[in-house]
Amino acid sequence: MKESLSHEKVCFQKEYDGKKLDIEMVTNPFFKQLTDFVMALPGNASLPGKIIYSKRNDVSVMEIMGVRLTIKAYKHITLANKIIYATVRKSKAERAYNHALELTARGISTPAPIAYIDCYRHKMLQKSFFICLYVNYPSVSDFRALPIPETETLFRAFGHFTYHLHLKGVYHKDYSLSNVLVIRRSSDYDFCLIDNNRIHFGEYSLRESMKNMYRLSLPADKYAIVGSAYAEVSKTDDIWTVSLMFFYREFSIRLSSLKRKVKNLLKIIRK
Repeated sequence: MKESLSHEKVCFQKEYDGKKLDIEMVTNPFFKQLTDFVMALPGNASLPGKIIYSKRNDVSVMEIMGVRLTIKAYKHITLANKIIYATVRKSKAERAYNHALELTARGISTPAPIAYIDCYRHKMLQKSFFICLYVNYPSVSDFRALPIPETETLFRAFGHFTYHLHLKGVYHKDYSLSNVLVIRRSSDYDFCLIDNNRIHFGEYSLRESMKNMYRLSLPADKYAIVGSAYAEVSKTDDIWTVSLMFFYREFSIRLSSLKRKVKNLLKIIRK
């Protein structure tokens, strides 16, 4: 494997558990000391460190060589995706890494990417890992249930942050309260974007921007605070802006309900 002084992808073969895999890997040049650790990940029977999430994917936290990091292992890769990620589309791990670099370049806070590693066998993706610095902030969702007097300033700041995301061309397709971390700094808040593999970069209309916020599972009053703050900094009409937000959220709820009903109906018909 050749030395790299940039975010250059390196490709090589390595044997894990008696199986020879084709490896694609990038290590951030600021964390080159972790290269051997990253290379060893696919050979582990389980994810090292303390597991903090284990549903669609496994996420663990650990410290190595003085670096506190988060490791994400992408699970349940379907046969179709094994082929797609090997041919026509970048893996989730690679996208998460590249998007973190792009977000940083655009002035958006996100955990520093350390590395990603994709493992292929017979030209199909088998394992995929993304590694980044651990950020010990609570998520915005942790403040969801607190009364408005304690959180109005936070949710107004969150509305401003969301506008600046869109202003800088960032459209996070999984934009939810749990995917934004927050910490208070004196009289202001710092927000940090995570779970970044599904991000589009470009220019977006007000309608598209409001549609992007339908996953924010907030009570109506706090949802309106976020929309009002967004309108304030975007110089748009607050009634129209907040109305669009509620329209797209209600549309999403009704569509999800309809899909569930159709799915249940089809189950009955197929019996």
